[in-house]
Amino acid sequence: MQLVRIGSCSRLQGLAEAWRKLQETESRLVSFAKGFRNLVFEFHGLVRGSKLVKPKKKKNETVAVNLVFHMNSLNSSSKISETLKFVYSLCPSVVVLVEQEGSRDTHRFLPRLESLHYFAAIFDSLDDCLPLDSAERLSIEKNHLGKVIKCVINPDTDNDCCPRFEKMETWKRRMESYGFLGIKQSSKSVMQAKLLLKIRSHSSPVNLMEKTMQVSESERDEGQAISLGWQERFLITASSWCCNVR
Repeated sequence: MQLVRIGSCSRLQGLAEAWRKLQETESRLVSFAKGFRNLVFEFHGLVRGSKLVKPKKKKNETVAVNLVFHMNSLNSSSKISETLKFVYSLCPSVVVLVEQEGSRDTHRFLPRLESLHYFAAIFDSLDDCLPLDSAERLSIEKNHLGKVIKCVINPDTDNDCCPRFEKMETWKRRMESYGFLGIKQSSKSVMQAKLLLKIRSHSSPVNLMEKTMQVSESERDEGQAISLGWQERFLITASSWCCNVR
């Protein structure tokens, strides 16, 4: 989870599993920020499990919360509830939610089978982006996909590192129940997503209709989500939210 506050300076608060990851993130961001002469940059890291402390908001600051693959790492409804309540209490101008689509309940046979189809689609999609002998691809398959698939096949309720995927419709209901409103994705966001995918896609054309790697503006949610899919299967979905101030 990342909390970005934009005003006279850019202050970012990051949450990660280990302090080493926070240090690596801080180093990359500080290096990137040096390219902007008039930008004052601050980074504050929290190790996952630490108590969430509400930061003080300065005058004229804009708060944005970036939840990229964070919510599926929370292994209980109470932790999800605590996180969303905390985010809402910050009154952010925008909350970006990015999650992999799947089934959280991998203890039953059918959801587990659905998860295996999901990962099969991911492996197929890699053929479009990386050659079989690519060191980057081998690293992705061994160090990331392999570990996650092992969790899905042999679910361990005590394993906090095993992600619990859910469908976009589930996250939509949950976000709305905690007081958030969906924001329609801008045409610029969709165009940028297509451009980035086109840069990474090699053997197959980017096409919204054909069964190839695709970025599609999700019609199921009136354009409030952008989904990355393979052969009509949604893999990753990004959506934007704001607080429903009543």
